[in-house]
Amino acid sequence: MATAGAAAGQASTRDRADLTDGRRLAALLGRLQPLRTKRDVPLDANGWLEATFRIDSIEGSTIDVLSLGPQVEVDGPPELRDAVADWAARTNRIYRRRRGEPKPA
Repeated sequence: MATAGAAAGQASTRDRADLTDGRRLAALLGRLQPLRTKRDVPLDANGWLEATFRIDSIEGSTIDVLSLGPQVEVDGPPELRDAVADWAARTNRIYRRRRGEPKPA
C-alpha cells in the first residue's frame, strides 16, 4: 500500500484498491490507469480482487474512484480514502434530500 499521495510537484505514486467486477468498468471508462492486478490471484471469498493504480493527485484519483461507484474500495493512502468518503457522503446528502428542500452546503 502506498503510504502517501502525490503532492503538487511530486512524482506519482501507486495506490491499492479492492475491486469487484469494476476491473472491466475501469478499463472501459479509462479510470484508475494503469490498473494492475497480480496474475493468478483468485478473488477473495466476497468476490473482491486487490489491484494497484497510479495516483497523480488526490482530487483526480477521488473522481476516478467515485466514477466506479461500489465496484471499488480504496485501501490507501489515508488521504485518498478520506477524500473518497467525504465526497461520497456529500453526494449522499444531496440525493437523500427531498425535492424542493434547500441544497446542502
